[in-house]
Amino acid sequence: MTVQGEAAEAIPGSEQRWTFDGRAAVWGGIVGGVVYVVLQIILTAAAMGGGAASPLRRMAGIISGRGVFTGPVPVGAGVIITGFIVHFVLAIIYGLILGLIIARMRRGWALLAGLIFGLALYFINFYFFTAVFPWFANARTWVTVVSHLAYGLVAAWVYVALRRPSFARMRYPTLNLRRAIWDGTERRHTIGVWEGPERRRT
Repeated sequence: MTVQGEAAEAIPGSEQRWTFDGRAAVWGGIVGGVVYVVLQIILTAAAMGGGAASPLRRMAGIISGRGVFTGPVPVGAGVIITGFIVHFVLAIIYGLILGLIIARMRRGWALLAGLIFGLALYFINFYFFTAVFPWFANARTWVTVVSHLAYGLVAAWVYVALRRPSFARMRYPTLNLRRAIWDGTERRHTIGVWEGPERRRT
């Protein structure tokens, strides 16, 4: 799929194509992850009345176990750091997956796909993964939905903004003008034979 007019200069004799850009996908995941965690912390504390560290504790529980979120494990620097590490590792992985999905899409379709991707992540993380991490069920709120939508949208926007096009040499169709003409015992190859009265361009 060829995309014209976005973010690059065309190389003469070539056509611009979008292919998967890993660097753009990683940055999309990181920036989207920052937006996600900021929204989670602010909205959880302001709108839901929960602790600002709850989202990070929930993430840390993936590595450290359920006690980090529901048990007596104190919220210290180690828990917060673990939560950040787990969150951004997942954000980058999801960013790479999203990048593969939208690699050949135009900006508008890519942003729409990012929103759908974010919503899909919400259902996967908080309805399917709860079989393994049951404490995630406590976060089935509008705050988490909004945060996931924001992640998908921002990650897609960053990817589209940073992706670099590849260029493929254009293959022009070969004109079917070469003909072999027999003139007595002499064989001549001419190009662009004029069909008029004995006029030929050789």
